[in-house]
Amino acid sequence: MRKKSTIVCLAITICWAALSLTLYIIAKGHDGQLFLMNFSGHHLRLDDIFFVLVLMAAGWAVYGLLKAWRHAKRMLTKAAVLLGYIATGVAVLILALASIGDRAVTTYHEFESPDGKYQLTLAESSFLLASSVEVYERTSPFFIRDLAYLMVDDGGTPVSNGSYTLEWNENEAVIAVDACTHGIWSAARITFSEEGSHATPYKFYSDGGELVE
Repeated sequence: MRKKSTIVCLAITICWAALSLTLYIIAKGHDGQLFLMNFSGHHLRLDDIFFVLVLMAAGWAVYGLLKAWRHAKRMLTKAAVLLGYIATGVAVLILALASIGDRAVTTYHEFESPDGKYQLTLAESSFLLASSVEVYERTSPFFIRDLAYLMVDDGGTPVSNGSYTLEWNENEAVIAVDACTHGIWSAARITFSEEGSHATPYKFYSDGGELVE
């Protein structure tokens, strides 16, 4: 029974590793695209899939260390096994903190054009006084393409707070966010095209003043 469970776990790990590698290769094969699935507002990234793979690898490492401990007779061997436990635990802890930390400071927002032809994904990040809004085109339910990077100061979260505008006009969209810098807004004009969408970032004063390059 135990052997059968081990085989099942090994098969799951191999399948998950194959999935992770396949998604990585597909993403690399599509220039400038990232894997990001949207499940009713909950987003799954490629980093999350690889993190699960790391947890599986850590589980197998612990499994191997347990077997090594049972067969260890010398103190030196047991000390090496204990160091293996510590190293595995520290590695998983660091990766978990990094993954949770990135999740905590990044929020994703999805928008669709009135005719349903085009979609934008905004990744809003804020940590202490550093913040930004990255603009992506959603090219499929699984992938997004990087278009523009909008700077925001003072740790602001303009999209979450509603301090933004998004205008659609046929195959164009203009996204603007409050940059939290004396009335300056960061914006990007996006032109959608089957050959390759592109964006032109710029800044402006919200009171209609001089354009800021």
